[in-house]
Parts: sequence; structure tokens; C-alpha cells
Amino acid sequence: MSKRTLNFDNFMDEKNAETIDVIVYGKCYKVKKQIPAFVPIMMARANEDTDQGQVTLSILRAGDVMFGKKAIDSFCEKGMSIEQISNLIMQVFNMISNEDVDGEDVDEATYDDETEKVSASAGKKTKK
Repeated sequence: MSKRTLNFDNFMDEKNAETIDVIVYGKCYKVKKQIPAFVPIMMARANEDTDQGQVTLSILRAGDVMFGKKAIDSFCEKGMSIEQISNLIMQVFNMISNEDVDGEDVDEATYDDETEKVSASAGKKTKK
């Protein structure tokens, strides 16, 4: 009987080494293809939440995981809105998930000032 060993640590190290290049404001960021489950969970929660503060916090936390806090701070300093950060995160997530996504195909979220609830511009996802 031969002894077989699964070295899951090596497997995860190899997966964590795989990255995609994402260019934002002329700077290239290496984003790991193996993103923590935290990111889609936070984005799903942001999509379901009606509290605008919690939505923003969820999106920023997901961005911090993917790009790092300094990068997200830099995006904000350069004028990127929370809607644009959310769009960026979703595009990167879709790219990592091997979906063919063009930036023009992604709906940008719009925010209703009166109700402070999220709705999608194309009407596909609406939260009221």
C-alpha cells in the first residue's frame, strides 16, 4: 500500500500566486485570482442592505481585500465614487470568475437621495 499525501498548503500557495492585472488611474494593480470568500459575501450583503452606511462599508471592505487599503484610499482621493468602486470590484470579481465582462456591460448603481436605497440603472436589480 503506497502512502499518498495531499499538500493543501502548496496547492493554496500556488493559487494565491496567480494574479490578474487591473489598471486604475494609470497604475497597474496585481489582484489575486484566489479572492477570499469574504469579498463576494460582502458584495452580496451590500446588494441586499438598505442602510446606505452599511452598503458603503461593505463595498470598501471588499475593495480593501482585493486592492489594499492604500489603493482604495488613493482611488477615493482621486475622486472615485462608491458606485465606481463597486463597479470596479464587480468587474474584477467577474473577470476572476472567468466571465467575459466588458466595462460597458456592467450596470452602475444609482443612489436615490430621497430614500437612500440602491437601485440598478438598467432596472435589473432594484432595492426599494
